[in-house]
This record gives sequence, structure tokens and C-alpha cells, in this order.
Amino acid sequence: MRHFYLAIAFVFLSGPNALAQQSQLDEFSTLAVQIASIDRAPFTLPVYKDRTFETTWSGDIPRTPKQPTDDNHKGLNIPIKVRKEGDVVRVDASVGLESFKEVALGTYYLRLDESVIIREVTQYGFKPFALKLIRTEIRPPLVIPPFRGLPEVKNRLKSTEVVGLEKGESADQYLLSLRNNSPKNVIDLEIIMPTGGTTHEWGSLERPLIPAGAIYKISISAQTVGQITEAGFEPNPVQPKGVINAALFDDGTYEGDLVSAATMEARRRGRELQLKRIIALLKKALGSEDQASVTTIESVEKDIYSLGVDSDADTIEEISRHYPPLNEGLQYVVQGVKDQMSAWKYYLIHELKTYKDGKHSADGDDLRDWLKGTKEHFEKLSNAH
Repeated sequence: MRHFYLAIAFVFLSGPNALAQQSQLDEFSTLAVQIASIDRAPFTLPVYKDRTFETTWSGDIPRTPKQPTDDNHKGLNIPIKVRKEGDVVRVDASVGLESFKEVALGTYYLRLDESVIIREVTQYGFKPFALKLIRTEIRPPLVIPPFRGLPEVKNRLKSTEVVGLEKGESADQYLLSLRNNSPKNVIDLEIIMPTGGTTHEWGSLERPLIPAGAIYKISISAQTVGQITEAGFEPNPVQPKGVINAALFDDGTYEGDLVSAATMEARRRGRELQLKRIIALLKKALGSEDQASVTTIESVEKDIYSLGVDSDADTIEEISRHYPPLNEGLQYVVQGVKDQMSAWKYYLIHELKTYKDGKHSADGDDLRDWLKGTKEHFEKLSNAH
């Protein structure tokens, strides 16, 4: 089963502001919303002619020296939507709180070269930033030649053998076949892609990823790596290799990179811990038949957003006991637990939003049916892990 990830990304476009204010916005493919703030280089978000661009500014938002202590004002990120509306560009900005709840900041309408300063973010611990509609330079698309032949794959595991590598369906996809030569079942596997990304494949004790003696096929990606020169794209003479980096077995042992194995174990513990909390929350919300009448969507929503995502000391200590001293690698273990707890909380929030968008009732039988179905769904997920 493929590891559940939450993808958060920015699209960076750049170019000079070359034209003066115009009453009508034309050639929308050349426009972008520039975001500028203190202690950070400006970056831009694209303006599409016929669809909304959505992203989440995260990680490097300049923060105020004094951070809020109120849970309802602890800022985590800034979701942004950009869309053309007539002769203006509409920007909707929100603040994502550490509880993962979103609070709307406002809607801003920009014409070419107009700007607005967003000061409302200061109450959430962020420094003000400016939005400005600019025109960008359109460059011809960069053509990267397809990868020739098959990528090399380095194997750090003695128990797992590479028995095949073939071209996949898409241009950058390859199918890697692995055989588990160990008498133990593989339940977790980490592979570093030739292009630098990392993928995790995982099963469970009941349903191992690669049973002893079995062959497992996994899709990996590889693209030509090189430099952009005045003459165009120049491939590197030596292309990066993929790496079969670490594996966990059903008896609690591991093989391969120490920190990667401990981090995989941390993700496993984070999944188990958050799934247990989610199921307990849903059971509590269901209560008895008599209690159902007093359960409301507001109370359920409050409990969901209150779910914690930080790793507890006992879990980290228990993981650490199974491995040699992790030293600086301990931070990846802590983050591994948090990543999975965050991912499953996001998943539950998504399920809640889907229910609310379906115009269901805020209490009564509708809510009870959703709670029951959602609990059963997460129980199946828990049993599969």
C-alpha cells in the first residue's frame, strides 16, 4: 500500500514588470500575483485565464517575534486562491491554524500594478505581506531529453534482490521487481528515486508488503539530470542512481540505513496512534442511542480539530530502544511520527468537509449514519496497517 502523503507545493514564476496600468487585462498567461514580505525574496503565483490556481504558503513565512499563545490564533500556513474575474484578478487568502482549521483573511481584487498589504496576519503570528499584480516574461518551454536506457539502482539490502527493471507506461516511469530472499516478511520499504525523491511502500503484520520468497513490483521515476545553459539543457555525464535504502521486517528487525529504518518505524507508530485516537473520537461522538440526539456537527468538528499531532515522549523512547544511538537522526524520527499523525488528521478533516458540503443535517440520523460509516472506514484502515 502506498504511503499516504499530503502534497504542498508552490509554482514559482518570475519576470520584470514591463507594462503600465491598463483598463483591461489581456494575455492573462503573462500575469502573476507577486507576494513580497520582510526577510524573504518575492515570489509569484500564476494567473490562469479560465481556472483557479490554489496553493498553500508554508514553512518560510516571516513570523513576528512574539507568537500567539491562544490556540485559535496560532498560524501554521497561508492558503491562497488566485482567479481572473473580468478585468481584475481575485485573490482569496486564509490562515491555516496549527489545529488545521482555516480562517478567512479576506478577498482582494487587483488590477495591473496595483498592490495591497495584508496586515490581518499579524494576529496569527505572521508579519504583513503585500500582494501585487504584475506582468511576467514568457520564456519558451525548456526541452529536457528523455532518459536513455534504464536507470541504475543501488541495493543496500542483502535480503532483497533486484530481479528486474523495465520501462513503464509513461516517459519517466520504470517498473522495478524485487524478490525477498529472507525467511522474514518485509512490512516496510524505502526507495530513493534516481531523481532524488523518496517513496515508501508499506504493508502490515497481517498483510506484509513482500512475503518471504515473494516478488514485489514497484514503479519508480527517473528523468535526465543536467544544467540549463545559454545553449539549452545540458545533461550531466553521470546520472544519479536509485537506492533501495531500508526495509523493516515483521519480527521487528531492519536492514539498510539506520535513520531511514527508524523513521519508517516512527511513521508506523504515528499511523497506529492517530488511527486509535480517531476511532475513539468517533465512538465517543456516536455514544449510545439516547446520546445521539445531543451530538451536533459543531461538537464533532471541535473534537476533530482538537486532535493532537505531536509525538509523545514514550513513543519516541520506545522506538529509540530498538535502534543504536540515533543522535542527530532522532529529529527525523520525531518528525516521522508527526507527519503521519498530521496526515491522518487531514484525512479525517477532509471526510468531515465532504459531509458538510453534501448539505446533510447538522445532527440527527444523518450525522449518526456518517459517524458510524466513518468509524467503520477507519477501523478497516487500522486493521490493514
